[in-house]
Order: sequence, then structure tokens, then C-alpha cells
Amino acid sequence: MLGQFNIGYGVRQIPLPARALGWFCALAVLIWVSGGFPPHAWLLLWQSLQQLPALWAARGPALLLPVLGLVILALLLAAAWIGLLLAGWRLLRTCWYSWQERQLLKHELKQLREAEVQATRAVKRYRPGGGGRSRSQPLSTSRPLAPTSGSPDLLTRPLASVSGPSPSAEPNAAPSLEARRALWANFPTQVDLSLSSPPALSALMAAPVEEQLAFPSPAEAQALETPTPNWPAPAGKRAEERRTETLASLPSKGTLVIRMGAVTDPGLKRKHKPNEDNLVAIQQQRTHSGQTFGLCVVADGMGGHSNGREASRLVVETFCELALPALTNSVENDETFLTGILVDALQHANLKLYQRNRAEKADMGTTVTAALLLDSTAYVLNVGDSRTYLYRPATGLTQVTQDHSVVARLLSAGSISREDVYRHPQRNQIYRCLGDRASVEVDVFAVPLLRGDKLLLCSDGLWEMVRDPQIEHLLGLTADPVTICQCLLQAALDGGGDDNVSVIVVEVLQIAA
Repeated sequence: MLGQFNIGYGVRQIPLPARALGWFCALAVLIWVSGGFPPHAWLLLWQSLQQLPALWAARGPALLLPVLGLVILALLLAAAWIGLLLAGWRLLRTCWYSWQERQLLKHELKQLREAEVQATRAVKRYRPGGGGRSRSQPLSTSRPLAPTSGSPDLLTRPLASVSGPSPSAEPNAAPSLEARRALWANFPTQVDLSLSSPPALSALMAAPVEEQLAFPSPAEAQALETPTPNWPAPAGKRAEERRTETLASLPSKGTLVIRMGAVTDPGLKRKHKPNEDNLVAIQQQRTHSGQTFGLCVVADGMGGHSNGREASRLVVETFCELALPALTNSVENDETFLTGILVDALQHANLKLYQRNRAEKADMGTTVTAALLLDSTAYVLNVGDSRTYLYRPATGLTQVTQDHSVVARLLSAGSISREDVYRHPQRNQIYRCLGDRASVEVDVFAVPLLRGDKLLLCSDGLWEMVRDPQIEHLLGLTADPVTICQCLLQAALDGGGDDNVSVIVVEVLQIAA
């Protein structure tokens, strides 16, 4: 990409000296033809017009043809001089704009170099046993929004808003980039699968017969829905009793056990347009330690037509392409190392989208929220207004992430109420997204997990249509995550379905000791 920028810049600079040389040559020729400045034809025409009565009396009608020719020659010379001056003015403007673009290009090239160095370091950091990783001090610290119900303020611990490159110690060797990408060459970020049948869902909430799930195929990752052991239970057992027996049957310690559900839908008002959301929910084991981890991503694209869908697809695919091999092949559990992998992968995805915008002169962008669940902690990333919630039975619903939107700032400043967020005319305006710049600021949160917790990752198509109390109620249902996802989707459609809706629910059945 840097080479393309330099080549394009070099080709663009060649015409400017040539145009300047051509302009000066034209000026010299015009001065020679005109006999200097002002041209002799203008002076002769001016003198002729002053003596026109005497010349008419002496020559009569025979004077018309010479005077007419002199007028035409003077007008041609005037047009030539005017054209030459306009060309000179345009040349000066071009030189000025070129200088401005050159300064902007230098700034963008600097950002690209920093981001590419950062991405290269992220790639080389994947090998187990590599050197330690140190990060620079964060530029700013972000605070999660206040809980929506009586949960404690310290339920989630914000790490930092991370932006730009950071120094790190590089391992001696790095895996092949092509080898890692081959694993995700056919990575599907959005596929259609049938979910629970309507009779199974009707006890909780009416929902469509089929919904869309988004996760890799079984050949590339474990199944999205990770069921708990399903031994036959007496017919008279209640659902809560069966659930208690299932939890009791899990390993006593040392293993994180989660199950996931995901659903995405274009919504009611956009059902005939491309779904600009993309999501993925994956559960895998680390190669060397055997630890189970879950990785979830929701991206809400912007740009109109198919641009939004392509932006969210590109970011989700690139993020997983880099983060999954790094998490699978590494052995470190250090908080800084793990969040560094996630942030570096997201920075690389942002850079790739930014480069696509530059190459195609497009205006694509996407929001993203992602979560890594490992051991007893969830590491949450956020850019834009896609949200991650934590539901804990003892304390209720808490919004982990903070929206990077105009209404969120107005709310934090006390200018509007929480209910105004859903009706404000600027509710769709965000001030941070992926694809806008070569480097993006990422909010990172560390969320301690307990057994029974549920994480909800969603696009604004859910939380704008469904209020937090209803989300809390649906997350509290004693149902599997897929069914809860369907309930949340149906609630968003019942609320109007104005936007694409994407939902991922992760239930923690057991945390690692």
C-alpha cells in the first residue's frame, strides 16, 4: 500500500513541471507574436479609432476591411492573453493544492507505516514462548456507562482506550501469514441456518420459524451452540430442576464452559435491502494448554447499498483471521498480552478497510464490539455504538461498553435524558468508527465472570428498538442462548424493526478455577 501511494504521488508530480514549462513557452511565444505587451495591434487599433473620422474622410468605405481585420487581430490577442493568464492562475492553484495534498499524504503515510508496523508485530507475537509484551501508556481511559439496574459500579473494569502503535518485544520467529490465512480462506461471516421450531419457542415468545446465524462452519471451528450434557430426565421434572442437574454435572474446576447463540436479521423496514450487519461466535480450545475460549464479534456496517455489508464483512473476517490463530497457538494468559492481540487485530482490520476506501474512493465504515471469554474474564472491545451488556442474575443488566455517539455525549453531559437517546434527531450520528482513519481508538474493558452470567453483544438495531428493562427480562429467561436470541430479535421486530438486528448471547455455565 505504501508503494502504491508513493508511485501514485510520483506520477502525479511529473505533469506540474511540464505544465509550468509549457506555460512559460506559451508566454514567450505570445510576447514575440504580440511584439511585447501591450501588443502592437492594440496600440494601432487605439490610434486608428482616435483618427477614424479623418481616415474615413480620406479613404471612405475602403477603410472598413483593414479596420475590421485589425479589430479581429486585437480580439484574438486579447483572448490569447486572457487564456494564458487563466492557465497561469489554474497552474498556481494546482501547485497550491498539490502542496496541501503532499502534506496530507505525508501524514497519512506516517499513520500507515505505524499501523503496518503494529500489525506486523501482532503477527510475530503469536508464537508461544516468545518474548514478553509491553504496551505504552494509554492515551485516555474510558468509563463504562452506569448500570441499568442495581448492579455495582465496579462490575466491569475498563482497561484503556488504545490508539496507534505500541512498542513490544518481538519473538524470534513468526508463523507464515499465508498459512494462517489459508485456514480462513473460505470464512463465512453470514450463513442461514434454521433454529428452534415455533412450538419450542411459543412458551416464551412468538418468533419466526427461521432466523440467520453467523458463525464458521463445523470444519473450521466448533459448533456455535455448545450444549450441556443431555441425560434423560424424568418427565415430571421442571425446567429449572433439569438445568440445576445439568450445571451440577459439569466438571468441578479448571475449565471454562460456555454456550452461545447468535441471530441476525435485516429488520422490517430494510428487509428488501442488504443486511449490513455481520457477526461471528466461535468456541475453540488453545493448542498447548487445552483451555476453552470464546470469541464473539458484532459489526454494523455503514456506507449505503452493499458498502456497509462489505465493510462489516471485511472487518469481521480480518479480525478473526488474525486473532484466532494468535489466541489458539499462544500460551500466555496475561491480560495485557490478550487485549493486545485483540486490539492489534482490530487495528489491522481497520487499516485494511481504510486502504479499501482509499483505493476505491469509497466511504465505507463499520462499528464493532467484540468479546473474548477466557478463564474467568471477558475482554471486551468497542468502537462505535454497537453494545456489549452483562447480565448477572444477582444484580441485573449492566452496559459494559460506552457508545461513541453524539447522543451518548449529550447524555453524559446531562443535556438529555436516557429516554431522549431513543428519539433524538442525532441518535444515528457517531464520532468514531472503523475505516475512517488509518488508526482507530479502541475502548477495552475487563469483565470478571461468574457462573450464570450472560454476555449480550448487539448492534443498535436491537437496543434502539428494545429498552434495557425488556432486554434484562429476556436475558433472565431460563432458556438456551439460541432461544433467547430469537426472543430478543422478535422484540426488536415488534418494536418497529427499523434497522438491521444482530444479537449474540453467551451463557457462562462454569468458569475456570
